[in-house]
Amino acid sequence: MNTIPGAEILGFGFNIMGEYNESSITFQLFTHKKQDATEYTYPPTGVTYQVPDNTTVLTQNDTSGSTNVFTTRQQFQSYFSAKAGLSGSAGGFSGEFNMAYSQSFNTENSYYYGVSEANYQSWQLLMNSTNSQWLSTSFTEDPAVQNLPSKYTNENKECFFAVFRKFGTHFISKATVGGNLSYFVAIDQSFSSDQTQIQANLALEYKGVFFSTKAEAEAIWNQLGEQWAENRIVKVAAEGGDTSTLEALNPGFGDSENSVFTYWKSAVMENPSIILFQLTPLSELFTGDTASAIAEAIKVYTNSAIVATANADVSFGQGPGGGNYITSSAIIVNGEVVLPDPVPVTPHPRVINYNGRNFVFPIGGFQIAIFDSDSMEVIMSHKYYVDNTSLETEQNVYNEIMNDINEIIQTNYTVVISGFAVDLMNYPTTEFATWLYSCGATLSGWKHYFGFTGVTGVVNYVCICKHGQLPGTAIEQFDYVMDWIYEPKSIDTAAEVLLYSNHGEDHIKKSPSNFGVLS
Repeated sequence: MNTIPGAEILGFGFNIMGEYNESSITFQLFTHKKQDATEYTYPPTGVTYQVPDNTTVLTQNDTSGSTNVFTTRQQFQSYFSAKAGLSGSAGGFSGEFNMAYSQSFNTENSYYYGVSEANYQSWQLLMNSTNSQWLSTSFTEDPAVQNLPSKYTNENKECFFAVFRKFGTHFISKATVGGNLSYFVAIDQSFSSDQTQIQANLALEYKGVFFSTKAEAEAIWNQLGEQWAENRIVKVAAEGGDTSTLEALNPGFGDSENSVFTYWKSAVMENPSIILFQLTPLSELFTGDTASAIAEAIKVYTNSAIVATANADVSFGQGPGGGNYITSSAIIVNGEVVLPDPVPVTPHPRVINYNGRNFVFPIGGFQIAIFDSDSMEVIMSHKYYVDNTSLETEQNVYNEIMNDINEIIQTNYTVVISGFAVDLMNYPTTEFATWLYSCGATLSGWKHYFGFTGVTGVVNYVCICKHGQLPGTAIEQFDYVMDWIYEPKSIDTAAEVLLYSNHGEDHIKKSPSNFGVLS
């Protein structure tokens, strides 16, 4: 008799920095015993399974669906963290985001991130007890586990992190089995700024592709329009049944895949898979001071991060000098805002009169902070505003930056850069670019606009990197507006790096997006 699907992952450790699926499972924490195994027969199929000890089965037979649209990767990751019963993790399920939207990472466009899901739930499996009698000796007798301190400090953090890197910070305490179809869509923000309409369009497309006849799908696609289809990137992911045909799909304008969907759905009951799970923190397996120390260590491990943001937000007539843009930057380390020192005086914006109409330039500049890579103590934190009187005066900002950089004697440092509303023609000087290359940057976004001559383009550029790394290891994000006068749009740019959740790497571990890990 076969063991009931889903039981094989109960009690296993989980890497919450990975994808929302079995690929993020680490090692077994609980022993699967069958001395007092029971049987369970699934009513729709009549198939009987063996249920291991310490496991309860709850029949579900539920169907659910949802459509959500997010503006940031953090919102997307929070959605999947909530599904797993997690909260307050900066890096939770970053791998799921990378899997879903990797095709959009190599473009220069800004996207909304949408997902439509259908879940067909067959049963739930719950662990009855997490008492020590059920724990595996491979976990309890592991030297790193046995040597866990009863108090967390910055000096002994690696004692905890070594356990997390091997076993994960959480374990799977509940699993839902059935089938899941996820339709991930990255929608170019230039298509529309109406997030509500985008969510409605995504739900309609999902219905047309999978739940409609060919005639119904044709009507839906005509309602959506070809421009909608041309401004989004699709990835299909499925669990349960035969997923090969579904996951090979790349629906375009006019496509209906109802027959493929119907075949997959019919196969789910005969071949269900794990589609949802609940996670419990590792600290629940310990008591007293050690449990408290592990809980604190998990919080640090999953939330210690560097965040850099650059914003150029449209606010008609509300910007400085009555302009249409409000600009800002921020650098945050471990939840603390790093302020420039000294705090510079914000300049008045440049205003030009053309054909009797005043045009107010966005105020742009760079905020740069440099930290000791070991202690994360601030070495330098400055903000530099750009004088956009002319292209020649704009270039002076790079000379100012490099004058300060050249005074730094230390070589083991981490760099955080937030460039906001910088003129697209104000390409980094050779000296500034060479320094960035020495810190792992590539400036690939900037390079596309070398020699650009449009006077109304502005760019946000954020970068998190380490001095002495090879080009391509930095976390960079480049966003732009081609015409801030006649086609203004907001650009909110961010990059994030986790400081400790690096699974043993000793340098920035770069994902294909604006997210990575730093030791």
